[in-house]
Amino acid sequence: MKTVHAQYLKDLGVQIFIKQGLEEERAEFLAHTLVEANLTGHDSHGVTYYSAYSNRIKEGHIDVKADPKTVKETPASALVDGEWAPGQVTAIYAMELAVKKARENAVGAVGAYNCNHIGRVGYYTNWAAERGIIAMMFVNVGNPSATVFNGTIQPPTKRLYSLHIKNNLNLKAMQKCLNQLEGTHDFSSFENSGSRDKNKSYGRGAIRTLSKASLTQANTHFLVFEFTGDGFLRHMVRNLVGTILESGRGRLSVDTFKAVLDAKDRSLAGATAPPQGLSLIKVFY
Repeated sequence: MKTVHAQYLKDLGVQIFIKQGLEEERAEFLAHTLVEANLTGHDSHGVTYYSAYSNRIKEGHIDVKADPKTVKETPASALVDGEWAPGQVTAIYAMELAVKKARENAVGAVGAYNCNHIGRVGYYTNWAAERGIIAMMFVNVGNPSATVFNGTIQPPTKRLYSLHIKNNLNLKAMQKCLNQLEGTHDFSSFENSGSRDKNKSYGRGAIRTLSKASLTQANTHFLVFEFTGDGFLRHMVRNLVGTILESGRGRLSVDTFKAVLDAKDRSLAGATAPPQGLSLIKVFY
């Protein structure tokens, strides 16, 4: 095993990121957070990301010059547009804002979108703790699911927790549609308005990667759609489910579903499924 001094790795990271257009202060912060992850034993979020971030900058997914901005705000809450800046820049901006609001109002809640990978989540909560604030931080790279009750009479206790479809559904057809989704695609056909600023040329746009898109029959009447991916657009899961259910009803062929995905046109996809039954199974850090 080769031992490398932490300062050497940090200096290397700073040089890499400066060469790719980051200002020195930003380059130092990115390198600092990644080396810190290694030093805390969280190697999966450490300096191995030097190459990943470099590739994302080259591909245009990270805008090295962008600045996050607050787009909505109340005394105790705020919503931040990360503008696809380096994720750490957006994350510390949001945490600084949350800490400021917590000090002024006893609680502060801040959300962010158009945000790149932020590194180790614990870095930011520790940062808040060092300033006397208890903080929690969550990311949306996760494992959402949608539950459907497929039967005539839905149990009253389940009506808030499952979507009700009375007519019989073709499970094989729906699974074939789901098979089309795994991998990296442009999901423009399944995003609702307000998901992102389509006039911006940088960032990853509507491109997302799904490692899992499955359908499980939990019992005679309950069906569970499950998705795992590196991010989800606004109402993306509900729009996918709404469209796939059209295939299950026999109104949409598998080939047509694939054509809808490729078309990048929301008007061609099905209706947005109601929120009943939508849940988040887990979040990956």
